[in-house]
Amino acid sequence: MDCAVRTSRPAGANNGWARSFFGPGWNAVFQTVPLQPNKRYRILGFVRSSSTNTDGYLGIWLPSTGVILGQQKFGSLPNYTAVVIDFNSGNNTSAELFGGLWGNFTDAWAQFDDIALFQL
Repeated sequence: MDCAVRTSRPAGANNGWARSFFGPGWNAVFQTVPLQPNKRYRILGFVRSSSTNTDGYLGIWLPSTGVILGQQKFGSLPNYTAVVIDFNSGNNTSAELFGGLWGNFTDAWAQFDDIALFQL
């Protein structure tokens, strides 16, 4: 994922994307990020997706346990749309940012751009 901060609309350069080709499974991009324990954080990112997407997510989780620290579900987003997620890091020193979608047996895609992580 492109982790630069931008003050204007995302250009789409260096974006991350996920696509489902008529399958049922999870399709995603991800990046491990460092965290300080017991701090509040905000994820700010821009997402757009196909008209066939009904089950997309941007969020952060702990892959070793499956615990989701925070996420936001989205459906069809024809234009880049800001998504904001606030979460607490708990006792964790790292977690995995993810952006993806469930295929649901359709040809669907999602693009993720200018993802930023801020300590509050």
